[in-house]
Amino acid sequence: MNHRLALGAAAVAAALSSPGFAGNLVTNGSFEDNFGAGQFNQPLPGSAGGQSSGAPGTTANGWTVTGTNSSYPAGYAFIFGDANSFTTTNAAVGPTSQYGNPGGPATLPLWGSSADGSPAGSYFYGVDSTFQPSALNQEISGLTVGDQYTLTFDYAAAQQYLYSGYTTDQWVVTLGSQTIAMTPTIDLTSNGFSGWLTESVTFTYEGEGPNPNLLTFVDNGMGGCNSSFLDCAINNPGASGSPPFSLLDGVSLTAVPEPSTWAMMLAGFAGLGYAGLRRRRRAAISIV
Repeated sequence: MNHRLALGAAAVAAALSSPGFAGNLVTNGSFEDNFGAGQFNQPLPGSAGGQSSGAPGTTANGWTVTGTNSSYPAGYAFIFGDANSFTTTNAAVGPTSQYGNPGGPATLPLWGSSADGSPAGSYFYGVDSTFQPSALNQEISGLTVGDQYTLTFDYAAAQQYLYSGYTTDQWVVTLGSQTIAMTPTIDLTSNGFSGWLTESVTFTYEGEGPNPNLLTFVDNGMGGCNSSFLDCAINNPGASGSPPFSLLDGVSLTAVPEPSTWAMMLAGFAGLGYAGLRRRRRAAISIV
């Protein structure tokens, strides 16, 4: 009986330690580990959360931002905090920005309300789709070519406060040179916020490209659209675009357990159950 119990426990332990049960492969997928609300690739303040117009910078553990146009290598991307991200009245809230906003303060608020904050914590990532566009990147470890994985993330669309006009937003996600997700295009009305949505996709990892383990989020958005979301401004670094902001949070990448892993776990639980049943029966006989 003890032998069967040990074998069952070993089978369950082996299944749980397999790559299929490794948990989230993304570091800091909710962007909570950061240097405060601020702008990527800018001078850092002396302490987290102390951003100012002179030092508006921030970082997020595990993530890097790179401009997708060589003329603007820093991009224009931010960590937003729930406490001061959305407004309909106050231009002085939002993360500190390199450029500020039309209202005067060197901050970047979004149209919306206090109820529109992060679905996965107190912070989220946001990027202007048309002004100095950029890509969000993270190197992923532990991937196996031919295995299946599930990518899940929360996303939304917003517009910079004090700007107006119809805009569109979309996320495209790649792993190496493999495109693994494209969200539906959000058609956002003037001064709007889309609400948070969730995308989840399961794919087979191909391991292609010069950097096959690089997970990349690129936002495809346009501004200046008419009420039918046509005749939009082209997606280029010089387009003001009535700033469309693509928002991101809760990024998760997990391995899909193989059938053999599930079989091993079921066998282990069966062994544990059988051993427990034998023990109860022997205990009942000894009492009689």
